[in-house]
Amino acid sequence: MNDDPEKPVTLGLARDRFLDSINNAPGDDDIDPEDAAEEFAAQQEELAETQKQEQVNRALGLTDDEREDLYAKFRDRQIVINVCNVVVAVAFFFGVRFGFEAINHRLAGQALPGQIQLFPDPYIWFFFAGFGALTLPWEITLQIWQIFAGRRTVSLYRQYQKGASFDYKGATYKNELGLYRWFILLIALPIGVANSLALNMHATLGPDAIRTCGYAFKPCKILPYRNIAGISYIPSDRSIKPPHAAWLEIVFKDGTRWRSTEWGDENVDFDPALVRFLAARIPLPIAGIENLQDVTLPSPHAPPQ
Repeated sequence: MNDDPEKPVTLGLARDRFLDSINNAPGDDDIDPEDAAEEFAAQQEELAETQKQEQVNRALGLTDDEREDLYAKFRDRQIVINVCNVVVAVAFFFGVRFGFEAINHRLAGQALPGQIQLFPDPYIWFFFAGFGALTLPWEITLQIWQIFAGRRTVSLYRQYQKGASFDYKGATYKNELGLYRWFILLIALPIGVANSLALNMHATLGPDAIRTCGYAFKPCKILPYRNIAGISYIPSDRSIKPPHAAWLEIVFKDGTRWRSTEWGDENVDFDPALVRFLAARIPLPIAGIENLQDVTLPSPHAPPQ
């Protein structure tokens, strides 16, 4: 049963016009079947588009003139909306980048006297900041606009954008808002979740042990210095590709390994001050320490620094 009485009427009119064009032709030799078929298909497409637009107008509660006037206003304001998107993208990028780092330091707490705190490579906070700045500003802008203009106005703007198109190098493209939302759901949000799981990552070098808090808010581990089986300083080597910075590796008696490359910028040499800090507290010689010229090791009887 057909619930839309307009569809058979419009398609019937298209067939009538097609038949009239054939019947009223001056002669059979003047009729090109291919041209007639193309004209009939074009008429069907035009009528279907008209019917579709009428359905959209009824859904929006607007007439053709009201819809055209509203869409004209949207076109005039598009530059303002694009500028807002850029501003939101920049604010999102820097807000997330430095906001995540601030939360990371906040969760680690204040370092007590005699402690040194180490944090992940700041580079990891760029992932969600970058992907989010590319995919989320349009939605954020519309949500802010909705506060001032109302939900109906923003909903009408979304409908306008679905039918809008843009030209690029002589070709016309439709806005693929559905694909855009899939990028948000499948790329930006998973990266945001993965990034947030690193917020508690930090290591604290204390007077008696190293306390490490890993990914996904796992319980922190305590690695006492007395359980160290060996400690090595690996100097930087810029002659190989890719080159590596100097780093420190500690092996504990239970097989656990602690590497300084897990913390801070892995392209920067391990801070000599941290080597002095650990050398004063670990009762073992540091293998390879002779390669670090600016470190003065404490005497065996010197008090810890």
